[in-house]
Amino acid sequence: MTVGRRICGVRPLRRRPNFDDEARPLQGDVARTKNRIKGKYREHGIVAQGDSVYSAAERGIWLAKLSRPNIRLLMSSLYAKLDSDQAFRLSVLRELVELMQPTREYELLQTIPGIGKILAAVIAGVIGDFARFENKRKLCSYAGLGLCHPWSGDPGRTRVRGSSGGNRSLKYAALSAATAALKGDNRFSRHYQKMVDEGIDPAMAKRTVARKILATALAMLKSGQVYREAA
Repeated sequence: MTVGRRICGVRPLRRRPNFDDEARPLQGDVARTKNRIKGKYREHGIVAQGDSVYSAAERGIWLAKLSRPNIRLLMSSLYAKLDSDQAFRLSVLRELVELMQPTREYELLQTIPGIGKILAAVIAGVIGDFARFENKRKLCSYAGLGLCHPWSGDPGRTRVRGSSGGNRSLKYAALSAATAALKGDNRFSRHYQKMVDEGIDPAMAKRTVARKILATALAMLKSGQVYREAA
């Protein structure tokens, strides 16, 4: 049984993959294991900030801070799980790229600022049959990037915030694409800067860019046209 079959139940290279909402998020297991590692250190009074706590080269230093052998053994098992999760995710992404490479969708998405080979494969694979999304709002909602208005007894204190849930793989890919797009000069980065200059929270502005990237991707997939910057 291949990695591809375990993830989405398809036979590699026989038909195009279509990840539904039940597909396991590619980022989820790694993130949860990392959170457990930092949480265990905090439980024992050790402040673990940054990414050095996950580094294979520095694990010995971190483990030495734990005085109890049984806790060091537990942490070593968590590190082993982290290595396994990361290797599994990498193998899935490699196979996903291989599956999506022959498709027109894969080529189109890579013309969007912020989207490279891996993100194009994830977005194309998760969206699958784009005809099932009638409009961009439904796609953003599916990705968990819609907006909601928390109820408040005082209308003046009501705030718009991002919704939770949704397909985590697609949300992660869209937000990652937004992060990459903001590093360049394009209509997404310019719109982001305009929002921040107007006082919009940077995190919310980034989510807006992620939604715009998904909306652009859906429009391109339906039209078959490559991305072009507005004149």
